[in-house]
Amino acid sequence: MDFDSTGDKVIITTDSNIQVFDVNSKVRKSIIEEIANLSGYLYVWNEKEQNKTSMIPCYAAWPYYSYSKDRNIMLTVQDEHYFQIWNTKDFSNLRDIHFKDFPQKQVVLNSDGSMIAYGTDDNNIVILNSENGKIISIITGAFRFRNYVFSNDDKYLITCSYDENDVNKWDLKTGKCVGKWKGHTHRVYDIDISPDGKYMVSVSHDGTIKFWDYQSAICLVTYHVVQYGEVVFSPKGDKVAMISFDDDKVTILEFPPLQELIDQTRERFKNRQLTPEERRNYYLE
Repeated sequence: MDFDSTGDKVIITTDSNIQVFDVNSKVRKSIIEEIANLSGYLYVWNEKEQNKTSMIPCYAAWPYYSYSKDRNIMLTVQDEHYFQIWNTKDFSNLRDIHFKDFPQKQVVLNSDGSMIAYGTDDNNIVILNSENGKIISIITGAFRFRNYVFSNDDKYLITCSYDENDVNKWDLKTGKCVGKWKGHTHRVYDIDISPDGKYMVSVSHDGTIKFWDYQSAICLVTYHVVQYGEVVFSPKGDKVAMISFDDDKVTILEFPPLQELIDQTRERFKNRQLTPEERRNYYLE
């Protein structure tokens, strides 16, 4: 699931088709039926014409592909133990990157496609330089990592796992955990960072979606949901889409303006005894 580049449409991929919905009207705009037999390839589709415009070799359609945040670079995983890097303007192959351990979890690119993060079967996350294939660092947190994203400044990897309730922040140079977002009471299923890098969203098995101030790791607002799944910010950062894996239902949350979040935070903490630094962090001063 993802937004289109304008944020006006949500694209949902199911086992049998691709569906495109208008965010404002919640009306399905188009549906592409022919994806049942696409194993081994990724296809680029023209939504209006509903025809394939490009065909890219790929070991598996999920989860072994990714693209950079600027959408200019795409990565696919091949069964001969190498990545292929593609230019999304014409889908020409830019280079091949060989690796040792086959990815067992998702593969993600950083903002400009210069770094690759992928999980291995021994619960590590390997960070590669996508230009030369050299290992930058290996994150070994003894966790079964569920999902991970690069920070917008490309200095950290943000992760959630099957084994704890916190979201962790890892330094890409040292591979060490340097921060946590604490507040969920059950394991965190998915995370995403807003396009401007100021906020993070997380969804948990505790039935909540939380919006966080990225820098201070303070929870700004919590939504309670009946079902949970993947979450993603819109390109403008003003909406978040969540898809439920129980019934493929998509929920669109309007991300509250900053002042509204600050007012809510001030109300929650106005009567607590806090240090001057804590008062600044909680927007009380």
